[in-house]
Amino acid sequence: WLGHELPPWQSICPIRVSAQPNLAAGGATSFGFHRGRPLGWAMQIQGSRERVLDSVLPHEVLHTVFATHFGQPLPRWADEGACTTVEHQSEQARQRDLLTRFLTTRPSRGIAFNQMFPMREYPRDILPLYAQRYSVTQFLLARGGTRTFVKFVERGLPSRNWEATLPDTYSIRHTSHIPASRNTEIQT
Repeated sequence: WLGHELPPWQSICPIRVSAQPNLAAGGATSFGFHRGRPLGWAMQIQGSRERVLDSVLPHEVLHTVFATHFGQPLPRWADEGACTTVEHQSEQARQRDLLTRFLTTRPSRGIAFNQMFPMREYPRDILPLYAQRYSVTQFLLARGGTRTFVKFVERGLPSRNWEATLPDTYSIRHTSHIPASRNTEIQT
């Protein structure tokens, strides 16, 4: 994702694992920031042994990579979207299926781009956000790969004006030029 190794951490990240054959896959990584450095790491992961290894752990580890690299909280769409792209294909397919369901339900459960991009906190109805952020991140990765995505986030973080950052990184003039099949109903 970064093209270089991260500096050594100042502290460890304890990982609590609960692996059982029929346990739903999931995880959470928590940390805080002090002077641009993450600290107070804690990771909890659960699921079948297979899903823990091929989906949950890679997802949660990428959160730690981004926290270390960026030194600040990322917008939810970028952080969760990228982390889902390292999960097993079955988990990614589930997100695509959910996206279709959310966009075809009436009323739509989709989140407009102009609301999703600046979002810092999770909304009450979190599942549409997960499906949409995965979809838009996949679209951006297909346009330029992981390092371009990281560059896009680096450029957009200071202003958090993702609309203005799109043309500089992806030659996309406006969020309405991202196909609706990759995200929500376009309302900007």
